[in-house]
Amino acid sequence: MRWLPLALAGLLATPAAADMYQDGSNASQPQAANNLGKIAGNHYAPAYGSCTWDATHDVGPCVNAALAAAATAGGGQVGLPAGTFGLSTKITWPQTGAVRLTCPAGGGSLAPATTLKWIGSASGRMVELKPTSGHISAPWIEGCGFDGNGGLAADGIHAASVYGGRFSSLTFKGGFNGGQVFALTVDDAAGEDAQNNTVDNLYIDSQGFASTSTQLYLGAYMNPADASGANASFNYLRNVSIVNNSGGTGAGVICDGCDNNYFSGRIYATTSVDLKIKTAGAATGAFVFGANGNVFSPVYYSGAFIARGTPTVAACVPNQTCTRANTLSIDTTNSTPLPTIEAGADLLWSGNSGFHYGGMLIGDAARPALVAASTGILNGCRDAAAGSSATQYLCNSGGTPLLAYNSLGGDRFTQRLAGTAGAANLVFERPAGTGLYEFAGAPVKLQISTVAALPACNSARAHSVASVYDAAAPTWRGALTGGGALAVLAYCNGTSWEAH
Repeated sequence: MRWLPLALAGLLATPAAADMYQDGSNASQPQAANNLGKIAGNHYAPAYGSCTWDATHDVGPCVNAALAAAATAGGGQVGLPAGTFGLSTKITWPQTGAVRLTCPAGGGSLAPATTLKWIGSASGRMVELKPTSGHISAPWIEGCGFDGNGGLAADGIHAASVYGGRFSSLTFKGGFNGGQVFALTVDDAAGEDAQNNTVDNLYIDSQGFASTSTQLYLGAYMNPADASGANASFNYLRNVSIVNNSGGTGAGVICDGCDNNYFSGRIYATTSVDLKIKTAGAATGAFVFGANGNVFSPVYYSGAFIARGTPTVAACVPNQTCTRANTLSIDTTNSTPLPTIEAGADLLWSGNSGFHYGGMLIGDAARPALVAASTGILNGCRDAAAGSSATQYLCNSGGTPLLAYNSLGGDRFTQRLAGTAGAANLVFERPAGTGLYEFAGAPVKLQISTVAALPACNSARAHSVASVYDAAAPTWRGALTGGGALAVLAYCNGTSWEAH
């Protein structure tokens, strides 16, 4: 009865039975090395080409060949083995086909099972997703680590004009220099928007290298030839953690003309989170993309959050030449600094003291905008801690309410100086049904003047009141003359100033 095992052995040795799957890896790799498992449609990268899979040799050609094969098959999954492998050939994503690059599960954010380490020329780019025109649909990269090798690489993953992609559980370490560690962007006139992408569990750590790269970049492209453009919009970035503890100058997050993106995460020891206006061509700002409708919630940052204004254009045009309708939620008890809001930008932000609205009021020729200045009232805000949903506030740059308006029971305005612990310096209100304003809380002081310095009294200034200190021999309701030393009230009767 020994014929049965021999027959089975012969059957299993036939090429058809040896591997019925597309990757063909059984002939060139040990079965145990395929961490991805034997699933129809899988493409195991070590089976493509003759790469040496270790940390000192380039595996890029084999990864690219596997991605191309998956795309040719109409879509598929490319698997990488566990380990650290060298990369000096840029991984280039196929133009068509829903292709997925997957690494086996690792041991946490800083210990992925698979790491690609850049060993190529300086200022290299590790992964590029970029169409020749239009967009790349539904790419997927999951569970992989990327090592910039002490700044030898400039860019980690550059995803330009990508639609519906997913980038999940990715780790960037070792330090990158002069580029963008992870980018969702549009970088030339041939590309369409980068939209509807999901980024989950992104971890970037410079690991002792003073990084000069932007850690996370969301960007637009403006074509100076015809004022057309496209941008990164409607992307969802969740649980992003960025660490740059080595004194680098790279920004944590730059939103360069991006729209309607959602971001949550923690950004440690980086220079800024920067909402910018994308300009094209000359510094006149003729072609621009504003950063609009983005939500940063919740987010912790230890650098600076800056909503940029309009440094290169004469006036703000909503959705075009200004950053507006962006929101930010921070934990101010965790020493997170307050945001900076430049002129020509606005930002609705919330902290532990409630909601604050800051920046500009959009205006036109008939209703000029309130332009931010270095002192005085800078921001409009709503202080939820006041306990009245009908109360609106104008605040200084530190978020302190200075002028309040309450519409309950009539119209009431309250002004106070910063640091007075809520004490009102001036209250003027219109009791319901009266149509009149009355002052309360403190005497009203008029700025004093000389008689000669009063404006001409005419019908337009009738019933105006002023205070003068140099009246000469005044009589009740008599003509007011200067040159004396008496202080009186001056009243404009529509024709001349009278002493009162």
